Amino acid sequence: MRKLGTNGRPATIRGIFALVVLIATPLFAEVEVEVRTLKSEYLIGEPVFVIVEVKNTGREPVGYSYCDGRVTLSVRHGASRKVPRLDGCFTGRFGGGGCAVDHPPILTPGASTTFEYLLRGYELDSGDYELRVFGKAGVRRTYYPVDHEELPVSPPSPHPEGDAVQGQDFDAALKLTLRPATEAELRQAFAPFVSAAHSRDVERRLRAREAIAEMAPAFLEDTIAAFAGDPDAPGSAIDALARINTPESRRALVKLFNKSNDPLRRSWIVENLARTGHSDNLQFFKHLLRSAGGDDRMQEFAALGLGRLGGNSGAIALRAAASRITSRHVRCSIAIALGNTRSKLAVPMLIRLYGDPDLRDFTCGALITLTHRRWCDGSGDTPGLQAQWSRWWIEHGSAIRLFGPDECPDQPESLPVVP
Repeated sequence: MRKLGTNGRPATIRGIFALVVLIATPLFAEVEVEVRTLKSEYLIGEPVFVIVEVKNTGREPVGYSYCDGRVTLSVRHGASRKVPRLDGCFTGRFGGGGCAVDHPPILTPGASTTFEYLLRGYELDSGDYELRVFGKAGVRRTYYPVDHEELPVSPPSPHPEGDAVQGQDFDAALKLTLRPATEAELRQAFAPFVSAAHSRDVERRLRAREAIAEMAPAFLEDTIAAFAGDPDAPGSAIDALARINTPESRRALVKLFNKSNDPLRRSWIVENLARTGHSDNLQFFKHLLRSAGGDDRMQEFAALGLGRLGGNSGAIALRAAASRITSRHVRCSIAIALGNTRSKLAVPMLIRLYGDPDLRDFTCGALITLTHRRWCDGSGDTPGLQAQWSRWWIEHGSAIRLFGPDECPDQPESLPVVP
């Protein structure tokens, strides 16, 4: 199946379902891209990989690597996995990263290579879907210096390094069919991944572990917990244990935390435990806020975990932490967390925290998250506002409905104002 592109723009297929799509870009394309799935039908809960095959149809070698690709997989009308919010309705505090390869391998004219991409972030039910795969194939112009003995030498080219490779951009739609499955069928489908997860081949092992962690089947909880402790295990294994979210998986995360000496890994574990929202984490978070050894990041997530746990117990623990912690970053997280507790005890605490200039924006956002009312308009003196709000809360607080971070208002500017 072919679709011709023009003017160097990505070739697209609309309204067409296929298992294999060959993207034929402009007449002078230097690479040809084929996109396909491995199977015609998948089980609900089974990993879905998309293969992007790139063939060098030009006259010059090109470099290739995953880091040079920017490929997006999206499922039309597919339900995205919901990630529990930790940061309230009016803060955004967490970012991502990327990668780079200085000297990628070379794809010579006529040669092909394949890239595998795992579909992530969806909770799909049975049925037929359109799986859109689009972006830039993982190729780039690369010319190694002649005096570098360990690298192949590229012939002179009229194209400067960094120029786009014609045909690198693509856009395809594939048919994705899912059907219900028994646990026995899923176990059978995962068997090759479980086997590969112990392979000596690093790439094969990591690919299998990523697939298992992405789908997080509860029957593989012990397997995920076992490889989550390996130094080369994907961080998604930690995420998977949190999503399985059983008493056993949460205990496994605490054990991983206690065994690790890596501050980043430990904070990642605390973040994922925070997202579980279970009361059996209460003492763990309280302990971290008392004795995290000055590690702000872990204490921030411990505070946010108490907010996600919520209720009066979470609010009381946060109040105790706010009374002794001086770190601005941790105190900001405490303010955010109080807004997530759904506890009436949190409102007077937030009114008091408003007196700290460093926390003012965070307390305002937390009060909006908690009450769906606007408290702060930038006017008035701080002590006067605190006294005014306290009187209003004493008079009206018992009748006010409280909300959580998963119930953010669509139009905060239209919310009622606290007088």
